[in-house]
Amino acid sequence: MTSFSSSTCIIVHICHPLLLSSASARTDYKFDDLGNGTCATSDYSSGGINCGGIGATLPATLAKFTLDSGRALQDYYDVSLIDGYNLPMMVEAKKGSLGSCMATGCMADLNQRCPSELRIDGGDACKSVACDAFGKPKYCFNGAYDSPTCKPSVYAQMFKSALKVREEALDS
Repeated sequence: MTSFSSSTCIIVHICHPLLLSSASARTDYKFDDLGNGTCATSDYSSGGINCGGIGATLPATLAKFTLDSGRALQDYYDVSLIDGYNLPMMVEAKKGSLGSCMATGCMADLNQRCPSELRIDGGDACKSVACDAFGKPKYCFNGAYDSPTCKPSVYAQMFKSALKVREEALDS
């Protein structure tokens, strides 16, 4: 995927075979005429507009795409907060031929709801995994907390209540 700076991005599916990809949205980006610069959130350590195959600096809201998946050659998409949150994001399929697909994402401003202990400096992004923030077994689901009876933390519940997650088949 190439970089874009718009509130709308169109992905034309001409990829064969399987493509796994993700996209994140940057904030407060500043680039010179040569494409060199930085962003406040979701920056790439490449120092440029294009990621160069390097993932975004976390935390970041991610749109994930799996194109030509399985025998039916269906496409799947979702918006994920597993790597954190920096901006509202919605993904919607258009002009497909295999039926109707639902939009998915999180349009809530979670930075306003983000607990101070998960907020990054400046308040422009929020860690979604308390394990990353605290490193304690009760948030990392290991040791005595590695059990199906272990309940989600208040941090996980905050994200789950705000995010409507649906993986839907994209029309091919």
